[in-house]
Amino acid sequence: CEQCVPYRRTGQMMRDVFGVSVSDGTIRNILKEAGRLDALPYEAIRQRVEQSDVVGCDETGFYAKGELRWGWVAQTKDATYVFQDKSRGRKALEKHFPDHFPDAVLVTDRHSSYRKMNAAGHQDCIAHLLRNLEYLNELDKSQSWSREFQQLLREALDVRRGTGGRAARREAAARFRDRAAELLGRDLSALNAEFEKMRKGIAKWEEHLFTFLYVDGVPPDNNGSERAIRNIKTKQKVSGCFRTDDGADIYMMIKSIMDTANKNGQSKYKALQALMDT
Repeated sequence: CEQCVPYRRTGQMMRDVFGVSVSDGTIRNILKEAGRLDALPYEAIRQRVEQSDVVGCDETGFYAKGELRWGWVAQTKDATYVFQDKSRGRKALEKHFPDHFPDAVLVTDRHSSYRKMNAAGHQDCIAHLLRNLEYLNELDKSQSWSREFQQLLREALDVRRGTGGRAARREAAARFRDRAAELLGRDLSALNAEFEKMRKGIAKWEEHLFTFLYVDGVPPDNNGSERAIRNIKTKQKVSGCFRTDDGADIYMMIKSIMDTANKNGQSKYKALQALMDT
């Protein structure tokens, strides 16, 4: 799972290193058994994420059986839950989290599926916004709007990294919201249409920009979720698409358990070994 080694190369390694001949079918059966044993800890991870007060989510496309699928992640500082679905919509999240996240702040990009989930709050990924604004900087170097918005967000990040307490961060957040409102109220019609698109996109969820300054434990970015989901793309590049939906599901289970073990200072290998020894 972690190294994304195809069946054939796994079999070749077993022959070359251990002198053992292992067929593709045997490897597939071992993974199926791992999937069966992983079901209970996989559900325990889901419940841990569901009960957390800060949850990051992300999604990425991949192929299984030659058809487009979506890999989803819902993760916290100590748990990672990865799953796959044919849908990129809210119903995919609701299959796994039917009660939504009423006690959690969701840290995400601006994909509409996340906004439709019931949550205690939301935080836009500031790193994602900074990248989008940098694109606008390059698109039109004569304007200042995108650079001013970047500066605003970077100042907010500096406050988060500073030594001020909760009261100081809340006071700063109020000032930043006022400055953001002024920037989002500007007329950008003279600029490229991408600027107005960006302005409207940010303005729609303006209240989610600075949650990280006044809610403890909320990160300003969704980098944790992006790291957790990245391996799906690596797997696709290294060993191709999944042959079956069951294979994709087993991968998601194993990936969830390995990432969760790692977040808790445990060996990924020993976590899987313990499951296979049960």
